[in-house]
Amino acid sequence: MVRRIRVTRPVNSGFWDPWSVEEVKKTTPMPKLEAKRVCVICLSEISEGAAMIECPYCGALGHENCFEEWITMKGKCPLCRRTITL
Repeated sequence: MVRRIRVTRPVNSGFWDPWSVEEVKKTTPMPKLEAKRVCVICLSEISEGAAMIECPYCGALGHENCFEEWITMKGKCPLCRRTITL
């Protein structure tokens, strides 16, 4: 025979609930960050108008020189590791 326990008050009363309406109102929204294009190989920012290559599979961006050298040495995308030919 199974005996049931009757609970008269909420089990989590007294605990901090980060999703309660009061807590959500206290938090300030994060400022939107500007999306910067970064080379996945050298990790430096890709300037506007610079020659770049994008992986056809995952969309990884890189400077044209960086990507060409990487593909020549490794033969694979630095992010998704799929085979790429130039």
